[in-house]
Amino acid sequence: MAVETRSTTPHTPATDDTQLQSAARISVLDLVERAAASEDPVLQRAAGRVRARISGLRLSRPHRLSARPGAPAPTAYVDLAPVVRDACDLLLHPSTLDCRDAPLMVRGCPDALRHAIVTLLTTLESGAPTQPLAVGVSVATGTDSIGAQAAQVQLQAVAPGAQLGARALARLTAALGSTLPDRPVAVLEVTGDLVVASARGLEARCDAGGASVWVAWPVDLG
Repeated sequence: MAVETRSTTPHTPATDDTQLQSAARISVLDLVERAAASEDPVLQRAAGRVRARISGLRLSRPHRLSARPGAPAPTAYVDLAPVVRDACDLLLHPSTLDCRDAPLMVRGCPDALRHAIVTLLTTLESGAPTQPLAVGVSVATGTDSIGAQAAQVQLQAVAPGAQLGARALARLTAALGSTLPDRPVAVLEVTGDLVVASARGLEARCDAGGASVWVAWPVDLG
């Protein structure tokens, strides 16, 4: 007589959820890679944006939420160089990076900085640049308004031929502005083909020749 045996492995919804999430992730990535390998430039750009968003989530390490509503996000000293390098690696469009090997430390929320850099570069890429993106990170030194020694970590990104509207510039400047002291809000100006979004320590512009962004984080020299 046949005896029916039952599995002793406990059935847990969590296990099923993990398997479903893994399968869904593989399916999405497979579709993204197929789109990137196609000869359709529209599909290629879309695949690049999806890939960047997925990888951008990977770059942003989760942190504990504060128990107090409205409390400021945790800050730390972050080396900007590898953050920018990782974001460049995510792009479907080719890019060149000019960045020294020494640490380029800025103070801010690590998650906000990663999100801002990914938003900046993927937004420039969405404008369909005609040449590789040129990205540079450097340190500038000098004196401030009261004659004290001052330094900045500066990031410049140029997307030749990229065409971005006021909404796109507002989106990327909002992300970058959230990482600067006092969280400045950029002011938009439109003059013919020229669109400029600027605030203290931040400027993004786009015209018929392409788009460019400049942002500077102050360095505390103690």
